Amino acid sequence: TQPAAACMFTLGAPGATVSGDGVAGASFGVSSASAACTPAPVSYANWLTIDNTSFSGTSGTITYSVQPNPLAAPRSGARGAS
Repeated sequence: TQPAAACMFTLGAPGATVSGDGVAGASFGVSSASAACTPAPVSYANWLTIDNTSFSGTSGTITYSVQPNPLAAPRSGARGAS
């Protein structure tokens, strides 16, 4: 038995800067070398939500929203695909 090859994804935009007001419906592209791999979007911050994933073949789009920042200090978070 041979295990399946690992799925690897490339994000179209590795980062984004958002105003303190937040943003709704922002998106980034994602691609894979294999059509057998479908990304599962992940948010690593409770104020960063994944809204939608559209993926067909080896490419697609992940749409996300960022809640307004109530703090005076900047914040950073991460999103990706696994």
